[in-house]
Amino acid sequence: MSHNINTITLEVNAATDLVDRENFATVFAIHNRYIGTDEHQKPIEKALPIGVLFGANTRNYAKKAVKKGARFIVTGVLDYDLKGDKEFFTVRADSLTPIPRANGEAPADRTPATPPPSTPRTRAPRK
Repeated sequence: MSHNINTITLEVNAATDLVDRENFATVFAIHNRYIGTDEHQKPIEKALPIGVLFGANTRNYAKKAVKKGARFIVTGVLDYDLKGDKEFFTVRADSLTPIPRANGEAPADRTPATPPPSTPRTRAPRK
């Protein structure tokens, strides 16, 4: 039984490396859902496993940006499957945005190889 729920935006952490297929790529990710605070006002989170499916429009970028341990924001259609007594969630990604790591390391390059025509090229002055 499968139900198409809606479009959703989630922050997730890649729990596996990206698996690249011919026409799509997938990654198993974890979304830490906030469910309240404990008696010491510390946040309580529940880890939800989510499969992320990257189609033709997001696959190439995902191959550069998503590796095991990477944090990213994914926007897409949420799908819910119930198989026996187990629940499975999958997001068919329409877009993804990598989140830079805390140590300042930049995510995969999102800039085009050449600047757009409206962007003037600049050079460093010669010494």
